[in-house]
Amino acid sequence: MPMEIKLTPLKEEAQRMNELRSSVVLQDVKGTTSGDTYGDMDILLATQDIFDIQAKLNTPLIVLGVLAEAVRFQKDKIVLKKDDYLEWGIRAKQFTPEVKSLFKTWGFVEESYGYSYTFSPPTKWDIKIPVKVRIIKKRWPFLDALDTGFFGADGFNIPNPWEKYWRCRHIIR
Repeated sequence: MPMEIKLTPLKEEAQRMNELRSSVVLQDVKGTTSGDTYGDMDILLATQDIFDIQAKLNTPLIVLGVLAEAVRFQKDKIVLKKDDYLEWGIRAKQFTPEVKSLFKTWGFVEESYGYSYTFSPPTKWDIKIPVKVRIIKKRWPFLDALDTGFFGADGFNIPNPWEKYWRCRHIIR
């Protein structure tokens, strides 16, 4: 008995494939979605970049915001929406002319609060995770005795006591 093969016109097949593509949120191997959040692996790479910057500057940095929260509560991942950012700070007395020169060399953009830059994972140039760097000029009591914690395999300094910092986190300058 001969086998019957049904041929579909190419136009119909292309239309069916387009419908399938539009109904599925595409996700690649590393976890980056085309939705409204950054992928887990992309955020992990951005935090490793912050740790590398700390090592290159040979200066202790203080992670702030959602990254500090993840370190404090030992979260495995950070949900970072497209309009959010990672944030870290450096004390003004450690912000030497050499550090300022490095920031300019690395392409950091000077802002009113300090600096900003975007991190792009090595193989995904279309993804840009915003990172803010605060130059901390004022003496804050929760930045005197820093606590340490880990995110991924990297160790970071976070504010201590946590509750005071979390209430004041939007006004740190």
